[in-house]
Amino acid sequence: MPECPVTILGSLPVIAEVSFGYDSFTGEYYADVDEIYWRKRNGSKGKPISSSVRNRANKYDPYWAYLIEEANDYLVHEKERNE
Repeated sequence: MPECPVTILGSLPVIAEVSFGYDSFTGEYYADVDEIYWRKRNGSKGKPISSSVRNRANKYDPYWAYLIEEANDYLVHEKERNE
């Protein structure tokens, strides 16, 4: 499960564990946010965000679309950089 530096609620820096997959039954790709951690100033993973912050972020972006899109962009960039 990749860990991606992303932002929530406009600009709060976090690290998200995002899983991507393919559902062979429905024939659709999916993405899900497994856990979200605060991002420390040095870029490392901190403590998990509190449930109140997670609930606020979930109201702002109920399907985590922005977070998943940002994570996907980060992973594509990292893959291209390492090729």
